Amino acid sequence: MDSQAFYTAAGQLERIEISTKRDGRFDRTEFYVRNVLVRSQDDTNGDGKPDKWDFYAPRLAHPQGEPAYAITSTEFDDSKAGHPERRFIYAPDGTVARVEIDPQGINAWEPMRVPSSRLALK
Repeated sequence: MDSQAFYTAAGQLERIEISTKRDGRFDRTEFYVRNVLVRSQDDTNGDGKPDKWDFYAPRLAHPQGEPAYAITSTEFDDSKAGHPERRFIYAPDGTVARVEIDPQGINAWEPMRVPSSRLALK
């Protein structure tokens, strides 16, 4: 089985678990509210725990054939600490607007600073 869907008692899509490698292990879960994707989590390193999270917002006026949602941010657990430590915040056009870090994993995000030595042209 490559995926399985779960529905509320009212028949609304609640979540989908997906085996992206088609190996029977579900490594991606998508969560829905009123049948619209609101977030997802991925186990990118195969350890059985999520280490990447994407968040989405509804697109009320989306063109036909395009998703009813747009990505707003992606969070990463870079050190396998069990919580996100770095995140990308996306602009409405999908480009990265800023990068933030939360090294302690306490939901206290701050702008990521690039050392001045990395900014210098060589």
